[in-house]
Amino acid sequence: MTDVEFDTTEPTLPDDLEIPATLPILPLKEMVVFPDSATPLAIGQERSIALIDDVVARIPRSSRPAGTTSTGSAPRRSSTS
Repeated sequence: MTDVEFDTTEPTLPDDLEIPATLPILPLKEMVVFPDSATPLAIGQERSIALIDDVVARIPRSSRPAGTTSTGSAPRRSSTS
């Protein structure tokens, strides 16, 4: 069997990166967005559109942090008698 080594170093952030005390969070129904990926978003609710408009309007581009969260129900277990 081959030993596997894992990188346990903490990722470092740029010194000039400022993370605000509060972040806008966009709930995504039954969808997961992975880091460093481009994912099309189908947004229809007015409050979600307003959130995206607000984030995109911020200048410069590097100061547009936002978060996402996946919403949806947990898989149901089938009950057998």
